[in-house]
Amino acid sequence: MVPARGDGLIRGIDAVLFDMDGTLVDSEHLTREVVEELMTEQGLGPSGLPDEGLHGVTWAQIAADLVAAHPALHGLCTADDLHARCHRRWLSTPPPAMPGIVEALASARQTGLAIALATSAHGEAVDVLLQRDGFAGRFDARISADDITRSKPDPEIFLLAAERLGVAPERCLVFEDSLAGLRAAAAAGMASVAVLLRSADRDQARALATRAVVDFTELEPDFFGAIHGKRGGPA
Repeated sequence: MVPARGDGLIRGIDAVLFDMDGTLVDSEHLTREVVEELMTEQGLGPSGLPDEGLHGVTWAQIAADLVAAHPALHGLCTADDLHARCHRRWLSTPPPAMPGIVEALASARQTGLAIALATSAHGEAVDVLLQRDGFAGRFDARISADDITRSKPDPEIFLLAAERLGVAPERCLVFEDSLAGLRAAAAAGMASVAVLLRSADRDQARALATRAVVDFTELEPDFFGAIHGKRGGPA
């Protein structure tokens, strides 16, 4: 059974699923920069899209929302263009790893948990990340926007990750910073830990998640051992 939202108790976990932007790396600001760059180039004012609408969703969803809000962008705003702009930033200035994430991945691996990366970013960005020290060789499965048809908060991405790992959804734990991702985890029947450092709304994130941390340095040293293979009660 998945713990109630916000009660903090997480047990009986066999797999951990990690979002990428704002969870593995400190990169959420890049989406805003890309969107506002496009708006400026087209002689338009600020996009008006809230941070919640830019975090955790696919470029296709962002492009659709931009065109809906600014019809003048029709034919000028595409998912491929937004992704290409962001990817250039990734290559020129790689976003730093979130505090404590490299150690957390190593601990999860040592504990024997299955690990997946499940991101709304394109696979090209994932390829770059997985070449970096601390991330290479850590993941048993990877799911990107290229593998799904429905953006978060739809649970498709997390259910596909669980399927590829061969783990039941209720035995998966999701690490997410975005409200869309936390809603997707809940819809998938999975426990979640909200990573608050770059969250668009910390109060909402706490309410949606099973537990919340500012970053991975707040996890107890035995966190992954405690959650793994236990069906209830203290580790």
